[in-house]
Amino acid sequence: MWSEAECRRYWASSGGDEALALAATIAGREGEQMLRNFLASMFTPEFPKADIARVTEGSLKMPRSAAAKLLLSVMQADFRDVLPLIQRPTLCIGGKESHLGPEVMPWITSQIPGAKVAMFDTRHFVHLEKPAEFNATACTFLKEVDAASQ
Repeated sequence: MWSEAECRRYWASSGGDEALALAATIAGREGEQMLRNFLASMFTPEFPKADIARVTEGSLKMPRSAAAKLLLSVMQADFRDVLPLIQRPTLCIGGKESHLGPEVMPWITSQIPGAKVAMFDTRHFVHLEKPAEFNATACTFLKEVDAASQ
């Protein structure tokens, strides 16, 4: 079990009450506004507001009750024991300014044998904020994997 400090460091939920309260808010009357604010915080200030609105509107198509259940599922999942079992080439991609924190992706990478990490100067949605760099990084990784399998 992680300590309270480890939970905060890796943006993990330290208790069920915290997760349940967040899910209740999402499913409740304030859920839509909370989601709008949360998604907006997941982009750097330079990212176009119109694109944030497009992402948000797409997300709001999911019923609030389903979004709350999905959130609980993600917040309660603990895959720490599974990560070392991954036997496939793995590229972990993260944003240095993500709400998860700059240490999460490198830590996950360190738990997967032979994994590589790529960190970008973005927040959470690397593929949207830096699509060319994201695609180039993914393509390079896939070419390396392909060459190694020859």
